[in-house]
Amino acid sequence: MKRLISLVLGIAVLIGVFVACGQTNTSDFTIRIDGMGNFGYPTPFASVPRGPSFIRVSMTHDTLLWKGKDGFIPWLATSYEKTASGYIFHLRNDVKWADGVTFTADDVVFSYNYYKQHPPKGFIWGAFYMVKSVSKIDDHTVKIVPVKDTSEFLYLAVSTVFILPKHIWEHVDNPYTYTKKDAFIGTGPFILEKYDSTTGLYVYKPKKDWWGGTIPYTVEFVNSSSPVGDAAAGKLDMVYLWGSDIYSAKKVLGKGFLTKRGESYLMYFLIFNTEKLPVYVRKALASVIDRQSIVDKVAHGYGNVPDLIDVQIGKDEAQNILKDIKTLQMVTSPKFETIALAIKDQLKKAGVDVNVKMLPMGASDEAIRKGEFDIAVIAHGGLAYGPAWVNITWPYQGYHSQKWNVVAEKLKFYSPDELKENIKAVLSEEVPVLPIYTPDVMLFQKGDLPVEFFFTPRGIGAGIPIPVNKVIFIEK
Repeated sequence: MKRLISLVLGIAVLIGVFVACGQTNTSDFTIRIDGMGNFGYPTPFASVPRGPSFIRVSMTHDTLLWKGKDGFIPWLATSYEKTASGYIFHLRNDVKWADGVTFTADDVVFSYNYYKQHPPKGFIWGAFYMVKSVSKIDDHTVKIVPVKDTSEFLYLAVSTVFILPKHIWEHVDNPYTYTKKDAFIGTGPFILEKYDSTTGLYVYKPKKDWWGGTIPYTVEFVNSSSPVGDAAAGKLDMVYLWGSDIYSAKKVLGKGFLTKRGESYLMYFLIFNTEKLPVYVRKALASVIDRQSIVDKVAHGYGNVPDLIDVQIGKDEAQNILKDIKTLQMVTSPKFETIALAIKDQLKKAGVDVNVKMLPMGASDEAIRKGEFDIAVIAHGGLAYGPAWVNITWPYQGYHSQKWNVVAEKLKFYSPDELKENIKAVLSEEVPVLPIYTPDVMLFQKGDLPVEFFFTPRGIGAGIPIPVNKVIFIEK
């Protein structure tokens, strides 16, 4: 029998299926959610640094504070107080990791130090540069001292930071490739029961004796190629859609579905390869793209053009510049296909041909990071907070500007609303990107579901607009 079990587990590993062991509750009801793609193994280190990854990790891991409908919720910390020298957090004394080991202040101190030594990719996992020090007062009390105390500190340096089990990760030298079974052990409400790296299916089972209450549901994140169609066919219980997809879904998902509209904190951008395209070409390209037309025709009005750039160049001058450019290579992913094709058509009318290379989101990000493009269509989330703006051309790393660096340094600590004019001034002068539009977002859920999905104000974590907040799964 032992040999048979080993053989089964071995086959699972070979075909890219993660099968977890752990204590779970029996759940008779499964909620299936559009997973929006395959984002890799769900740890802060091994996953694709995107909002959906953060949501998946939040199922198994916890933060000191969490964000709900009305602001912060005491989570691993029962309370906190602000002092002249920092923040004191009082931790729960009844929490165990999924493997039965007791959670203590040592785990909190270790986690912050470990993240600083091994920074996760992307800003979504915590603004550790905001933290000066973390120290243990006793087994259930810690002190966190900020570098600079701003209104964003608790949002970006506390409610985004998943606490890791010290007894596991202290033995891991390279967390970016670590995907053994214990990499997914947390204090959160769920156990990762299964991850299929081929299909992108994630299955979360409720944890037995979770400190926060009873979880009566199994949750599946399904990598659907047709989320609206699958929802209509009863294969998905909730889909979260942007812009033009809302228009399509309203035609299909009518009776039997509840809808909620939210703020996206997300923006579509056209990224320019600043190493290949000089600024005068970037300005010319930006000036011939009609962003409002894209909102009207592609998004059917479900979006807004941001007032973040003002390119002062006439149509005749722009076309004179562009006459020598015959073809541009565009990289994007299927999620942004309609926007990419709309831009292609507009540039064609200006005399510029565009070859569109469509890649899965993770592969698209990697191609952009390597600079294998002339222009690229992408979306950034988390824009309610400054860190999302720091590297305005992310994942592209070829844009270097002293003027932007000055703005970016301020954005690390302050909100983009406070620095809007600074952002606009640099984007208008240097045009590393063209902000296209901010899409409306809407969720569609089956009307008979026992849970009510919602959009978290200012987004989950560092501004993630996905309406899958784990608090909805706790039995009332």
